[in-house]
Amino acid sequence: MIKIIKNTMKDPIKMKCSNCFSEFEYNYEDIKEAESTGVLGVFTYRYVKCPVCKIKLSLKDKGE
Repeated sequence: MIKIIKNTMKDPIKMKCSNCFSEFEYNYEDIKEAESTGVLGVFTYRYVKCPVCKIKLSLKDKGE
């Protein structure tokens, strides 16, 4: 049986910007997707934008 421990679709997730070092919270609705072309081809990545410096912060798949 699956047991929900945390629902990040509503609960805020904390993050620290690697560019301006601001700390902020986001939730599922703030996550965007984009495509990027690399040596191995095209891939899709998820990110949120820092509300202070507006840089795209990539989200690693950590089971969030």
